[in-house]
Amino acid sequence: KLPSKFKKFYAEFESLMDPSRNHRAYRLTVAKLEPPLIPFMPLLIKDMTFTHEGNKTFIDNLVNFEKMENLKHLQSSCKDQECSAWGMRLLQSPVWSSGYGWVVVNATSQSSIIRC
Repeated sequence: KLPSKFKKFYAEFESLMDPSRNHRAYRLTVAKLEPPLIPFMPLLIKDMTFTHEGNKTFIDNLVNFEKMENLKHLQSSCKDQECSAWGMRLLQSPVWSSGYGWVVVNATSQSSIIRC
């Protein structure tokens, strides 16, 4: 028999992760939280899949930049959730082979770059 404390905890979690209305309860809760957060990856992947498959990549032989913008917004929101509270932001650098690095700004306003 499961204690009522854990049943209540499970019921709260179940209502938070309810998939109805496109995970509305979860999305509203996450919007109120301060980073760093660990994003719920299945929902992020679902959003990216629907954005990718629901929109054409090319329209009249031109790149659909609205689709690319939506995908970039999803990726950026994930990075923002993970990094903004740590004072980190993603930089693109032509010098590194991977093209990306983290800039860490500490309390003394000094920056250091971490290659990734």
